Amino acid sequence: MASRRAITLRLRDSFEEQILSTFPSVTINGREARRVPNTSSVTFPGTDGEMLVTLLSQRGVYVSNGSVCEAS
Repeated sequence: MASRRAITLRLRDSFEEQILSTFPSVTINGREARRVPNTSSVTFPGTDGEMLVTLLSQRGVYVSNGSVCEAS
């Protein structure tokens, strides 16, 4: 049986692949780096971040705009 970490890693990678196939101009930040399996950092060039957060939230997808390490 696969570990939770392995399952989460597969889900994250699948999620990111779907984003990239739908929005080719998107950047998955740190994609080649070793990173935690439960987090994706995605840049949507030319997109109003606050608008994207609002639209996704209205559809039950909860995201943040910016980095936690940049929060004040």
